[in-house]
Amino acid sequence: MICIARADHPDLRDGKLTYDKYVKLPHVQFDVPGRTTTELLVQERLAQDGHQPNVKFRVQSLLTVADVVASSDLLATMSQRFAITLLDQYQLQILELPLRIPLMQNRAFWHERMHNDPRSRWFRKLLVNVAKSI
Repeated sequence: MICIARADHPDLRDGKLTYDKYVKLPHVQFDVPGRTTTELLVQERLAQDGHQPNVKFRVQSLLTVADVVASSDLLATMSQRFAITLLDQYQLQILELPLRIPLMQNRAFWHERMHNDPRSRWFRKLLVNVAKSI
């Protein structure tokens, strides 16, 4: 996980995002109905220090997050892999996340009657192979 900010963000000219700046500066957040794992992990980590995220906008598209960040002084927290793909289209800087959050785990669940189903087994194997390649 990393943060993105517009390339010429006035508070981040040195390219360093401190914990204090992360807590203080306003954020835009990718938000879908319910809570995302990233959002929960960041909230829990900040709560340990008595803080909460300074979220000013919530949007339902990661591309909208990039548009908002590139044209404002808001920050966003997202995966580094996705952020790198945005650099060709947006004037952004990628900043190290100034807090440690636990590694995320992805799990798949299925009904026991599908455990030996050939199509289900094929799909689960495909998921494992894709996850290993990332």
